[in-house]
Amino acid sequence: MTQTELEEKLLRFLKGEKGFVTDAQISQWKLMQGISSDLSVDDALDSLKKQGFISLKDNGIIVH
Repeated sequence: MTQTELEEKLLRFLKGEKGFVTDAQISQWKLMQGISSDLSVDDALDSLKKQGFISLKDNGIIVH
């Protein structure tokens, strides 16, 4: 899976969760997707943040 594909899948998941996603939900999603690397997901989250799709909060993510 490329980084772009990961970002698209992650964004679809986040938008489906309606507004706020906890770190635990992200971890569960990674397991369901079979993604073993935290680094690639962190990179995808950083990219989505830079593009204005999400904001990081203390205990999770706000989806715009």
